[in-house]
Amino acid sequence: MLVALLSSLVLTTQATPAPTVERSTAGTENSTRRVCRREQVLGSNRTQTVCMTERERLRRRDNAERNLDRIRETGGTPDEQT
Repeated sequence: MLVALLSSLVLTTQATPAPTVERSTAGTENSTRRVCRREQVLGSNRTQTVCMTERERLRRRDNAERNLDRIRETGGTPDEQT
């Protein structure tokens, strides 16, 4: 599990092509702007398009960092949050 978490962090921090931006119909706020990126599938050379808002992307990144910090500090397992 630790290896999978670390691998996902490494994959998300690797350089990716310029993201495709889709404007939400709700407005022009950064939190509602959808960004689509090509990300490599873990354990494969395939890529897939992943679209989410800036707010969702930041929340997932923060959760991953928090879980990694918890693993480093306690050697325990991360919360099962998405």
